[in-house]
Amino acid sequence: MRRGRDAANAVDAVTRPDSGRAWRQLTALDPGGGTGVFTGEHNTGWHGHADGPDVIVAGNMLSGPKVVTEALAAFQVTRGTMAERLIAALGGGEAAGGDSRGLQSAALLVLASDSPPLTLRIDWAEAPMAALAELHARTRKGEYARWLPCVPTRDDPERHPG
Repeated sequence: MRRGRDAANAVDAVTRPDSGRAWRQLTALDPGGGTGVFTGEHNTGWHGHADGPDVIVAGNMLSGPKVVTEALAAFQVTRGTMAERLIAALGGGEAAGGDSRGLQSAALLVLASDSPPLTLRIDWAEAPMAALAELHARTRKGEYARWLPCVPTRDDPERHPG
């Protein structure tokens, strides 16, 4: 996409020459809101995607198509930060049946040019979505929340406490 390709052409350019493409799943969203999606035929369980304006939800090893449609709906109706919307989407997908193997982990990565990276992960938990939501809540208060505005960002690589 850096070379001016739209999302669909960029996904095709990456997946077409890949000898392992039958096992891959790739989605892209371009700056104009266009989407590109590829899901190889060897992905297991239910696999596919749902998309809307400026959003794509995709997955494999899922219990069924309702997982992506409910995740998409949760993302679209939730107001708040990107992290809050993504956590809502993950919760919506989980409530619709989620991973066909059961859920033991949950992770979140949010990258933006004007804020520090947010990467949260919960592994081997009995209630990973609740634990992920709690971990995210902890980043929004106290000492950690006061420290975040001092962390350099891509837009402000020299940002500091002083």
